[in-house]
Amino acid sequence: MTGWPEKNIPNVMPELPKRSAPYIIILLLAVLLAITLWIHMAVNSPEVRQAVREKKAAPALRRD
Repeated sequence: MTGWPEKNIPNVMPELPKRSAPYIIILLLAVLLAITLWIHMAVNSPEVRQAVREKKAAPALRRD
């Protein structure tokens, strides 16, 4: 015994995909979806809605 694995032990590691483009596209779409949902939640938050209401209710500053 040398301490190294025997040659006839089957390889349990999966092979890397030949084409990585689909995996990269899926990852980028997931990141885009997460950013989109985060922005959607931020824009529709109660604080932002209240600020928009207050801004609409405030008298507009006029430049003459």
